[in-house]
Amino acid sequence: MNISEKIDLCVKRYEDVKNIKLVSEDTGIPWQTVYWYLKKAKINVTGNKSLYGSTVDRFAAKGEEYISVILPSAEDQNQIYFQPKIDFFIKGYGLEIKSSKLDMTYNRWAFSLKKQKKVADYFILLAFDIQGEEVIHHFLIPNELVIPTLQTISISKNIDNSKWRDFLINKEELIDFFENNLEPL
Repeated sequence: MNISEKIDLCVKRYEDVKNIKLVSEDTGIPWQTVYWYLKKAKINVTGNKSLYGSTVDRFAAKGEEYISVILPSAEDQNQIYFQPKIDFFIKGYGLEIKSSKLDMTYNRWAFSLKKQKKVADYFILLAFDIQGEEVIHHFLIPNELVIPTLQTISISKNIDNSKWRDFLINKEELIDFFENNLEPL
């Protein structure tokens, strides 16, 4: 098999599994060579965190997938880059998606913002049920309204007593804002 055929084989297999280690195992080509072949073919090596990521990564991917369905014009940066600095761009604005399951021990959802505060224009917080199956609440928070020293947002199950209730937005309002009302930068 010549190098061109090896590259084609790696590209084809990578498109299916999005994991260079699995491509290496399937083809018998060392992973570092698979990576080099993909770069030579101008393929972005992104991975598939919903299949191969940690438990936290897989749950985050679930929230990102949800947003990609309800906001079809949002450009998913995870499809372009491996661990991008921001999850989505829509009309030039950066969206960071944070997902949390209801923690019954503390009766709250917790969202970590520390890594993306410098790059996100908006944070969309998705509060899932205890099983992580259904989005119960959506929160939309502009970056400027997040306190610079704040690294985590904790939202009580009793939304009425939460200081974050002002950022509660229903799914239809969220869609309408980003798809119909937000003007491009």
